[in-house]
Amino acid sequence: MKFFVSQVFIFISIFGFNTNVAHSQDTAVVNRTINNPVIQNSNADTVKYALLYVYRPRNYVGSLVNYDIHVGDSTVGNIKNNSKFVVKLYNEGTTTFWAKSEQKRIINVTVKFGQEYFLKCAVTTGILVGRPEINLVYPDQGRLDFESIEVKKSKKNK
Repeated sequence: MKFFVSQVFIFISIFGFNTNVAHSQDTAVVNRTINNPVIQNSNADTVKYALLYVYRPRNYVGSLVNYDIHVGDSTVGNIKNNSKFVVKLYNEGTTTFWAKSEQKRIINVTVKFGQEYFLKCAVTTGILVGRPEINLVYPDQGRLDFESIEVKKSKKNK
């Protein structure tokens, strides 16, 4: 039985998660990009969106597990080991960031236009599949972490 469970875990880790993410019609989340956009602080009062930097540093624990990141009811991306992306948030107010595999992890944040939010992702040990771990980190630390991740370009994008 133990052998079967470990084989199922490996299969799910490698083949069980869809990396193509469908976006819902929710206007809270649009314009996902891998580039690191720059916002001048002088424009913070006129900017009509906030930025959410989502990243997952390289780690051996749960390295084969990936999961979707959600903002409200919208799926904004799939996070895997050593990856990152940026999402523009067009709605102010209390917003729910969440991820789910075996368990659902939720963070509620009061989003304000012109602000940058850094969501650090990881995987912790679970029964069959690793559990998502998401934490909001301070911008100074988040920016350093985000910029330190070097995403390999696929052959399609070269």
